[in-house]
Amino acid sequence: MTLPVNIRVLSKVNFPTQVYGSGFVQVTKANGRWTIGSDFSSLAPLLSPFDPTVWNMPLENFTTKQFASLSLFALLAATENVYREVTAAGPVTIGAADVGILLNKTVGAQTDIDLPTSASRNGVPVWVKDYKGDSNVNNVRFVMAGAETVDGFNQAAADANGRSKLALAYGTKTLWPRQAGGWYIRQ
Repeated sequence: MTLPVNIRVLSKVNFPTQVYGSGFVQVTKANGRWTIGSDFSSLAPLLSPFDPTVWNMPLENFTTKQFASLSLFALLAATENVYREVTAAGPVTIGAADVGILLNKTVGAQTDIDLPTSASRNGVPVWVKDYKGDSNVNNVRFVMAGAETVDGFNQAAADANGRSKLALAYGTKTLWPRQAGGWYIRQ
């Protein structure tokens, strides 16, 4: 049995005449070809500070080629295991990349933690842990930049009521930058 002759049929299939992208998705047509792409210039700038609990980001698993979304807060929480261990005497200045400070000083002494401005942290908290276990004797004191506050208290009031101190052996304090400026403590 022989197969029938191939038949070629030319038919015009209409593609929708109005195609629009949404968000940062851009649809263009040139020389009869439709292209779907990204136009990041249409996105609004991210104003600092921002709330990382309300922002999502797409992620791609390079192995499975699957996509998922993750809140920025979840990403930050995953990085909480990133820390800098401090063993030398003297004050500790929180750097832009610091998420956590593990205080394990070889010689016990009171330690000042110099905080940057809260606005410079872009919503990223910082935690400090007394790993040596002597902050009940050698207090750890958080020093705010300029006129910033912690839990609404200026430096003098925070020192007087203990909000700016870590005074519990093996204790931890996490300071979160406020959108309106200053810091708040969330245990």
